Amino acid sequence: MKTKSLPLLFVCLLILCVVRPAPAAGPDAPAEPMGRLILAMSTDAAAVFDGAILIGTVALKRGHPVTMLLRLDAVKVAVAANHYAVGDTSLGVRLKAFMEAGGMVIAGGKCMKMMGLKPGDLIPGVAMGTPDLVMGTLFEDGARILSY
Repeated sequence: MKTKSLPLLFVCLLILCVVRPAPAAGPDAPAEPMGRLILAMSTDAAAVFDGAILIGTVALKRGHPVTMLLRLDAVKVAVAANHYAVGDTSLGVRLKAFMEAGGMVIAGGKCMKMMGLKPGDLIPGVAMGTPDLVMGTLFEDGARILSY
């Protein structure tokens, strides 16, 4: 009796695989629901930083909120007077485009103070971090953190 049930089970499984619609696929379709993506940056290495901006921009295009948290050396990238060349452009230009696409950028307030920087030294649109802003972002429900 068990051997007679096996072909029937196989046919049922095959029908489920064929009839069941496949999940949405493609470069712009999220594979799973995602809360805020936080890109925690501590380096000003141009290639690494540029890669993080690319990941953040893709996530923004897929409809996810993205925050880039700059700390330590990464804060230097958000200083308007600094120039980090990347290909035929700069990280500053790419950071501005990231913010124009809806990304939020927070420069660590304590790191800025240690470097002698003021909010006016930053690229327009970059927020100076406060404990409430940073902690509220980091502990938001569903947030995922990529640390560089």
